[in-house]
Amino acid sequence: MILMRRILHIDMDAFFSAVEQRRHTEFLITHWEPKSISRETTFQKDVSDWQVLAKTLAEMTRDVVTSMKGEGYQCRTITVKVRFSDFKTYTRARTLAESTNSPEEIRRTAFDCLKRFELKKKVRLIGVRVGHLSELGPQPETLSSGSHKP
Repeated sequence: MILMRRILHIDMDAFFSAVEQRRHTEFLITHWEPKSISRETTFQKDVSDWQVLAKTLAEMTRDVVTSMKGEGYQCRTITVKVRFSDFKTYTRARTLAESTNSPEEIRRTAFDCLKRFELKKKVRLIGVRVGHLSELGPQPETLSSGSHKP
């Protein structure tokens, strides 16, 4: 405690007392915005089969988009991460002109990133990340059959 006081230059007793009394809530973080959403998987055996990599990337991309949309976000940057059997790890990313939450556009962009790797070595891990997140704005209302007014 004495060391913390010296390092932080604050009265820890007063701090903890204030927390107990629920004062000074500026010290407590109650909400945070994610910077990115990602998924990755490590294969039990190193993989060289393009079909296995493609299927895995497609499934992870679907999961990431579902999470992103469920949390009310859209993204501008899609990144694919590959770790090879020699443990060297590389990423390829693409930033879109406009934010999107379209599963097709994000999947297509992820595969464009994957194609930029030289897959001469076996792959140990593959991952996908969406970044530059922004909250979804109001969505246009869909017209139901009985609500359309001329």
